Amino acid sequence: MAIMSGLGFAAMVGLLFASAPVTIPACDNYFAQSGLKDVVATSPAGKAAGLAVVTLADVKELSRTPTEARCTARARMNNVNVVSLVSVVFKPRL
Repeated sequence: MAIMSGLGFAAMVGLLFASAPVTIPACDNYFAQSGLKDVVATSPAGKAAGLAVVTLADVKELSRTPTEARCTARARMNNVNVVSLVSVVFKPRL
């Protein structure tokens, strides 16, 4: 992923939650959103550019199965860009 500049970009992020038995969190759940913010901040591009998610908006669930929830959201970054996060996937570690 290149360093982000301009008005926006799209990202696909996978989050893994460890514990068993596992309940997949809702897309608007605090833990799901907190995990997403951590993934962006600790990604190579996030580290290189010093990026962080300031706020998430329009968080919606696209689909759900017993092993994953696919979500979409808009994120306002600390560099004032608005980012479309599409198909964010939450999967449990078994």
